[in-house]
Amino acid sequence: MAPLRAADSPAWHWHLFAAEHFGAGAFAVAGGYLVRVLLPPVEEQPLAPEPADPDTQAFAAELAACFREGRPAQALPHRFTGVAPFHAEVLAACLRIPPGSVWSYARLAAEAERPSAVRAAARAMAVNPLPLVVPCHRVVRSGGGLGGFGGGIEMKRHLLDMEARFRERSGRTE
Repeated sequence: MAPLRAADSPAWHWHLFAAEHFGAGAFAVAGGYLVRVLLPPVEEQPLAPEPADPDTQAFAAELAACFREGRPAQALPHRFTGVAPFHAEVLAACLRIPPGSVWSYARLAAEAERPSAVRAAARAMAVNPLPLVVPCHRVVRSGGGLGGFGGGIEMKRHLLDMEARFRERSGRTE
């Protein structure tokens, strides 16, 4: 994991969040958009745990509600910054994976209209700047194995289970 630096962008406001069972993560807000999420465990604290600005406070409350209620976080307003064009296409395709569902890396590449770019699609997931919002945990190996995840396999499994329960409770079939 890359260390947190105040020099990342002077307009970014960092905040810590608690993910039950996994420890502290962090997110950055800039201009009213979520621009970066770091999965637990975050070893360095970018700022004090209490957010100072209203945008960051609103994102902290909404992210906490997503974890508490078990609902996906992909509806949070977000913006991709510093993302290569192909990675942006893959991230956009990943946003179309329904909660509680999984796609293979091959399907993700095909959905991004680059079916032969499976490894590149996997790389885009590995460097996803907004995990939890762009649900890279919903992408698995073609053989059915879970594959990797920045927050660890236990967190990936937990997120998939949490979303499956949310889908059942909400009666969603997409």
